[in-house]
Amino acid sequence: MRKIKIYDTTLRDGEQSPGVVFRQEQKILIAKSLEKMGVDIIEAGFPATSHEDFLSVKKVASVIKDCQVSAFARMIEKDVDIATTAIQPADDRGRLHMFIAVSPIHMKYKLNKTPSEVLEAIEYFVKKSRNLCPDIQWCGEDASRADPDFLVECINVAIKNGAKTIMLPDTVGYSTPTLYGDLFSFINDRVDAVASGDVILSAHAHNDLGLATANSLSAISNGAKQVECTINGLGERAGNGALEEIIMALTLHKESYQISHNVNTKDITSISNLVSTLSGMVVQKNKAIVGANAFSHESGIHQDGILKHRETYEIIKPEDIGLNKTHFTLGKHSGRSALKERVAEYNLSLNDEQINNILIEFKQLADSKLEVHDIDLLTLITKELNEKDHTQYKNYIKVRSYNLVQNKTADGHNQFNMELLITLDGKDTSVHATGETSMRAIVNALSDLLPHKQTMERFEVSSISTNKDAQTQAIFTLHIEGLPATVTTQGIHIDTLMSTAIAYSNALNIARININTFKNLNTNNSN
Repeated sequence: MRKIKIYDTTLRDGEQSPGVVFRQEQKILIAKSLEKMGVDIIEAGFPATSHEDFLSVKKVASVIKDCQVSAFARMIEKDVDIATTAIQPADDRGRLHMFIAVSPIHMKYKLNKTPSEVLEAIEYFVKKSRNLCPDIQWCGEDASRADPDFLVECINVAIKNGAKTIMLPDTVGYSTPTLYGDLFSFINDRVDAVASGDVILSAHAHNDLGLATANSLSAISNGAKQVECTINGLGERAGNGALEEIIMALTLHKESYQISHNVNTKDITSISNLVSTLSGMVVQKNKAIVGANAFSHESGIHQDGILKHRETYEIIKPEDIGLNKTHFTLGKHSGRSALKERVAEYNLSLNDEQINNILIEFKQLADSKLEVHDIDLLTLITKELNEKDHTQYKNYIKVRSYNLVQNKTADGHNQFNMELLITLDGKDTSVHATGETSMRAIVNALSDLLPHKQTMERFEVSSISTNKDAQTQAIFTLHIEGLPATVTTQGIHIDTLMSTAIAYSNALNIARININTFKNLNTNNSN
């Protein structure tokens, strides 16, 4: 069997999902879980997009030891310099992933460059970068719509100047399995360094036509030795090829594909839950492999078949992706040792203070639930890391509880009077407001704590699991005056109104941190 490299880009392309922003501590948490899972390369981010992303990539590069860490860059001086600096802590495990558009439509309308200018840029930047980073990956953006002969020219120039991996993305999800497979077969036949095995081809599929997994598998069948994917299929527009789908297809049909990989499939469920929680992107119930319904059977015929012989209607064992794993049941009688044991399963290193803080929240939650599930514990860990992130700044808001009174107005309409008990700047206080719904009253009460206009673009409330005593997750996406991008945050609590208040206060905390950061950067730039 030949080995396929798994290149996870959840922290970069996954973060490009509209409304998804991973904080530095969250990126580290996901990266460590990916490392434990056994992926070969982690794309940690796009360092030139922001100072925070630069610091996050640098931190991930310094803490990950068992796999490669990659940084993303356009073929421009600033991007390459920033990316190679960010990846330096990874030493010989560092990879620079640089891209430039190669399709006629992208070169003309996006880059305003001729094919000759694109070839010159490839030669210059790959040659420059090979002395700055030990491993260069070159990407021809929109390769699936490029002229095949020109694409061969680009690849040969990249290889001649030091690229060891060539990525051929279906950037806009245009391709089909036949077309995408033919592209890889064509490049294998036309590029000597690829045919000899000195240089490998990488697949990267988008899901605009719902074909990302199928296209990725077709590329692998036609010579790709690396596949790029994300947890839960996160990514721009309709997302990327989902790691869990590609891996389980290769695993289930290993004799057909003759492909092996290093991924421990039993970590799939836990990392899916982790990414869903941190991104605020709830996994649809009928999502393949990790959806809540993936191993559920309602039809009587199906239930009867499963009871007689599991394989009648289940092609994958739930335990193969980490479901129904034997572990301690966590409840109100569980102690610090059991909690530490479960935290260790996520390959996390939390200090005693963090464990103690989580234990307090854990006990409070356990008093209101029959069992504290893995997804519940993940939310407590995330909350602790978020609070650590926020509390280093003075303008920190924490919602503690609320009082709600419902009245009727003179014209007979409902009016909700909300009092939120909060901690602000380290002092306990309260804020009050009214609204036509309890949710609106919460927003009205909190919004005045930030003197910048806030426009709500998204608000969702959902259960984080299928359990009867599940916690609720509230998600806000806000455009806040003074920030260059929207802010998406989530709040999780057994009480729906508290989860809403926590989510909104988290957005305000992130806004305060970043508005101050941008002010400081502007001041520094003016100097």
